[in-house]
Amino acid sequence: MSGIVGSSHNIRGSGIVAKLGTDGQVFTSAGAGLKQGFEAAAGGAHTLLNTTTVSSAVASVTINPPFSSTYFSYLIRIEKFIPDTDCSIFLTFLEADDSETTTDYWWGGSGVTSNGGSLVTGHASVASEVNFMGGTNASYLMETASLASGYFTLYGPQTGTATSGTAELVWENGAVSARSHIHNVAFMVDDTTVFTQFKIAANTGNIDSAVIKTYGVS
Repeated sequence: MSGIVGSSHNIRGSGIVAKLGTDGQVFTSAGAGLKQGFEAAAGGAHTLLNTTTVSSAVASVTINPPFSSTYFSYLIRIEKFIPDTDCSIFLTFLEADDSETTTDYWWGGSGVTSNGGSLVTGHASVASEVNFMGGTNASYLMETASLASGYFTLYGPQTGTATSGTAELVWENGAVSARSHIHNVAFMVDDTTVFTQFKIAANTGNIDSAVIKTYGVS
């Protein structure tokens, strides 16, 4: 017989092997020669802090995850980002009073097209934002009504030290006869401001739709 016996877990041929666990626990080995049991899942988890959905045209979206001393590292996923005109995606940060930092962004990146060509390496110092696409001319931009997805990481936005991170995005661009671009970026804000929010914006036109999820990383 196998299955649940009373308040215990039973496996055919092995007898009763463990009491039932509690919410959030997983069934796992307790070690060599020991019965299996229910234990807390291993650490290193990503904890969802915020989901922001854009469903009508906006030029930008500001997100307060919130950042806190609970996490030093954050992962932000950008899903199904669709613009109403050819554009780049910009990142900036804000303080608790909603004031936006528009200087001292340092970033560099490189990418490749799906037809095997290389994107010209983008970079900027003392810039007013981070450009996830690496440039604003036609060879970089994502196309109107096309789709961009990807993620970026943040380190220490709430610590009052230089906020840094990396990003990887993929999108469609027809200007160079390539159906997809992928671009990797590293960035830093040369500023000791304590940030509580971040803003994702189209450099021109509007964002028609997007889903942006923020996770705290243990």
